[in-house]
Amino acid sequence: MVVWEWWFVHISMNYICSICKKSKPETEFYARKGSKGIWCRCKSCEKVRRTKYRGNYYYYHKVKGQWLPYLKTKYGNPPKCQCCGKKLSWTTKVRILMVHLDHQNGGEELIKRTPMSWVGKNRFCEKNTKIFELCDFGVLCHSCNKSLPTKNRAMWLKSVTDYIYRHERSKISHTLV
Repeated sequence: MVVWEWWFVHISMNYICSICKKSKPETEFYARKGSKGIWCRCKSCEKVRRTKYRGNYYYYHKVKGQWLPYLKTKYGNPPKCQCCGKKLSWTTKVRILMVHLDHQNGGEELIKRTPMSWVGKNRFCEKNTKIFELCDFGVLCHSCNKSLPTKNRAMWLKSVTDYIYRHERSKISHTLV
């Protein structure tokens, strides 16, 4: 059944779920908060997605909690940024004050992805502790971690110092003129 409205056309008020690809009535979809329309996933597919997400979320934080005493003894509590000396926190949700573990060896460590995500996915045991020890990560704040590249760090530092040196020389030559 086609219902003609002056601004759009509805075909029998059924919608297709983007996950299961089944045609379902509008009541089988959650309404969008604060705007018109509905979600693209039906309620049953959304329930499966949420259950899976909750399981991963709680497992991640449980495993990360097992590593926390080890990290506090290795890097200090509260840890300090090794570049600027800012006090950081292990458990904050404020990104600027959060601990960021830095790949000091140009990404050549056994742990390739971000160290804190690796900690959240690998349980605390002797084997994983040895892997973590071999990597020898540095502790940085968010600002210092974002400003330092992971790879080709020596070349990057040389180009930065050359830039600063050229800038200082041009400043001196301008004052002499």
